[in-house]
Amino acid sequence: MSYSTDIARYRKGGIPPIVLLCAAVYMVSYITRINYSAVVVEIVASGAFTAQQASLPLTALFITYGFGQLVSGYLGDRFPPENVILVGLNLTVLMNLLMPQLSSVPLMVVVWGINGFAQALMWPPMVRLLSSALTPTDYRKNIIYVSYAASLGTIAMYLVSPLIITLLDWKAVFYISAAAGAIMAIIWGFKIKKFVGKPVEKSAQSVTATQPMPPYLMATLAFIIISVALHGVLKDGIATWMPSYLSDVFEAPSTLSILTGVVLPLFSMVAVTIAGWLFRRVIKNEALCSVVFYGLCTLSIALLTAFSGSSPIMAVAMLMVANAFSHGINLMYTSMVVTHFTKYGRTSFITGLINSATYLGSAASMYGVASITHLFGWSGTLLSWVIVSVLGLLFSALAIKGLKKR
Repeated sequence: MSYSTDIARYRKGGIPPIVLLCAAVYMVSYITRINYSAVVVEIVASGAFTAQQASLPLTALFITYGFGQLVSGYLGDRFPPENVILVGLNLTVLMNLLMPQLSSVPLMVVVWGINGFAQALMWPPMVRLLSSALTPTDYRKNIIYVSYAASLGTIAMYLVSPLIITLLDWKAVFYISAAAGAIMAIIWGFKIKKFVGKPVEKSAQSVTATQPMPPYLMATLAFIIISVALHGVLKDGIATWMPSYLSDVFEAPSTLSILTGVVLPLFSMVAVTIAGWLFRRVIKNEALCSVVFYGLCTLSIALLTAFSGSSPIMAVAMLMVANAFSHGINLMYTSMVVTHFTKYGRTSFITGLINSATYLGSAASMYGVASITHLFGWSGTLLSWVIVSVLGLLFSALAIKGLKKR
């Protein structure tokens, strides 16, 4: 079964309206999720919490987001995915309203942990919605626009949050994010009805059947899960702690450090574009593409480790490259590779399973970076990222053969 959409309207070119709507939701989901990361330096600078205390809500978010992916994947296969997404939007609005009112770390951990679960209710159902509405070729072509939305949401938050902090305070960032989420929930509730009709049968070519997964593909999935968890350590570890690294090593002011967060998503969009083109036109193997990008991540972080503290420009450039190409890995594993598992059923669940591994790695990086930096300094953290990147490359290499079989 799939969902009828106005696909005929874009056959002559253009982006399907349902993709644009999903991209808007995903952008807002990042605004209501990344906002804590955007202001964590300011929270620590205010003296309210230590760096390790401030990292705990982030850790909770990534843990519940990772676990929530499994629940979301299950729900997305059994209930209308558009309804699951709407529940997630409304719940994240509520948590963003509560967060700035709290002064207790345990309560902040609980609230931001619930927000992580709310955020998890969006991606797996969205993949099911889009993969059902679009042909495999159209899906691979258009899913990249949803990936762009994540970067645009991050850019918007890192550009606006310093201004909000300057004019008001860091708490206002959460209130404004909640307002954006509420508006998006209203739009989604009304607009999605125009794009999603009653379930219709797909053609024989695209019908999703439930078949037992062959052993080689189960092993490949295991390698992917390990590799994607390692990539989560890099992707969100670098994005979250880059401002702190620049503040600690180069004594950059917190507001200036926050603005550097804009650079990362800009280059991640470039990397995602390169990754999409490379996959569709040249390599056509998600794991092999990931090996290439892991190699670039390893090289850039290794160079920064060797010359740590020598130049803020070099630091920004190397971290920018590593984070950007980690997004290329993210595209391969959380968006593209799902088409290998479509005929075995439970598209939403497989997506949730893979994505959960990403954010379990991200959760490890939140508290792990704070702890490693406390014990061994930033040089120790950089070295740990090199090791993680090399391990991710090796496990991606192990998945190449399995993804060659169709």
